Amino acid sequence: QEAKEASWLLGVRLCLQVIPGVGEEILAVLAGDAEVVDQLSRQQCEQLWHFHVNDRASLVVATMTGGRQQQSWSNFARALDSASRIVQDDGAIAICCDLQAKPGPSLKRIADAESLDSADRSIQRDNSFDALPAIQLVRTLQRVRVYMLSQLDEDVVQSLGIAYVSCPEEVVRLASHHDSCILLQNAHQAVPMIAAEAL
Repeated sequence: QEAKEASWLLGVRLCLQVIPGVGEEILAVLAGDAEVVDQLSRQQCEQLWHFHVNDRASLVVATMTGGRQQQSWSNFARALDSASRIVQDDGAIAICCDLQAKPGPSLKRIADAESLDSADRSIQRDNSFDALPAIQLVRTLQRVRVYMLSQLDEDVVQSLGIAYVSCPEEVVRLASHHDSCILLQNAHQAVPMIAAEAL
């Protein structure tokens, strides 16, 4: 809303938006009046990325596709947020990605904190680039167990309170221990909703 107001005050009426597709594909490029482009882009994103599931699952396996630019802690946080919408309380989320970027200062606070509550309090005072991903991780860990298959070393993953997954076969074994499972592809872009709650 602030960006729209600023562009209006500056007299900027022409807008260009890129609609992301699967992985690193581009679904569409829209150009024209800012309000029209905004409305059309919202409609296209909702058609592609919004969907309903009947019930929450005890395990959500969330994938992050795309190359190195897509494999970021920001997208990791987006994937966690999406998976959190459809996982049961005390359930589990398994993030499958190729993330190899080391955690920043806010994420490292999780490793150094005495508890998740104290980590949450200290991270809220941070202005670092990874503060939002760190807060998302802490709040997800307070509710469910998080597993991660990535390019990161085991000690780095475990220091963040995340269970390390070494190979895809371990994700399959994990799923066999749960009563229900949802596979959430492109989780960093998906917006899943429980059907009954969307009415």
